[in-house]
Amino acid sequence: MIPRPETEHLIDEVLACVTPDAAITVAEVGVGSGIISILLALHLPNARFIAVDISPRALSVARRNIESFGLSERIELREGDLLSCVEEKIDLLVSNPPYIAQDAIAGIQSLV
Repeated sequence: MIPRPETEHLIDEVLACVTPDAAITVAEVGVGSGIISILLALHLPNARFIAVDISPRALSVARRNIESFGLSERIELREGDLLSCVEEKIDLLVSNPPYIAQDAIAGIQSLV
């Protein structure tokens, strides 16, 4: 698992804003390989994570990676679209969605 540069920046920003001993609930939307939840869990030992993806295949990859770091007790995987499967209060929301094709950016920006 090699994070993209913007993923590293996201992790750095979160760690700059959250104290290491914070007992918070973090939701990650679009968990993919699980790298964001894994890295944050390693740095935030009192945090609980809800990692969501719409893709069963992505959740399978994330599950293997989370298990390999021994974090299955702290990172709960859920299948769903965005936050549709998260009902509890969360303290922090993180997401680093996949790359967007250059020709699609203009269409997306017009929606904002």
